Amino acid sequence: MLDAFQREISQLGYTLNTHRVTPENIAAHTPPFTFNRERTSAILCIEMFDRDYDEMVCSLGLPTLFVDGPSNCCDGMLPADQLYMDNTSGIMTLVRAMLSKGVERIGFIGKHCHCRSFFERYMAFRGAMLLAGKPVEERWCLSCLGPEAISAQLAALSDLPQMFVCANDFVARDAIQALREQGRFSPGKILFSGFDDATESRHGDPPLTTVHIHTQIMAFSAVHLLMSRIDQPSLDYRTIYTETELIWRTSTDSQ
Repeated sequence: MLDAFQREISQLGYTLNTHRVTPENIAAHTPPFTFNRERTSAILCIEMFDRDYDEMVCSLGLPTLFVDGPSNCCDGMLPADQLYMDNTSGIMTLVRAMLSKGVERIGFIGKHCHCRSFFERYMAFRGAMLLAGKPVEERWCLSCLGPEAISAQLAALSDLPQMFVCANDFVARDAIQALREQGRFSPGKILFSGFDDATESRHGDPPLTTVHIHTQIMAFSAVHLLMSRIDQPSLDYRTIYTETELIWRTSTDSQ
């Protein structure tokens, strides 16, 4: 997305400077040492999930846009514009389709409190099950992230569902690899889906059913939000979602 964003803003006479936020910055609530407020027109925050740090960024008084953000939206919205991909439609369509095929024992893997996108994907899974009148087995909802944690929680399950909806493609790949190592993975017997349509989703074994994110549209929307905020700083804050597309591959083909 950043490459597309840079192309868009360069046509408007702006340049993009990137700054790495370190754990030390987050702990101390300080901007990166490379950041110069006087030479900054606006701030684009990508995958900044620490709520307190995000509030510090908002307090700098510059037009600010968050692409994804912290999951704890129950604490109120951040005083900034926010941009997300549609985290709901693809997963709800997927779950409904699988239920219609008789795949009713479905679980979820992903730390749903990691970020707002993960939280929305988790809630889309639960919402689809609820609307279909199907129970969600809590033991198959694994709130974890990273290969070791995913492997440990899968190993603790005495039985497996027919399918796991995963928070993203990397979570799905980690889960499949863990089950392979445990001797419990059989293509077509336990099904998987991911999210993001990363390269790994297309070329892994099996190719992964996923949700494609249109990064060019994300970049265009980010530019529009920031430019309009620069021009009209008193606008109400906006939360925008861009279209996503469900991509079917063989990881959801049952035998």
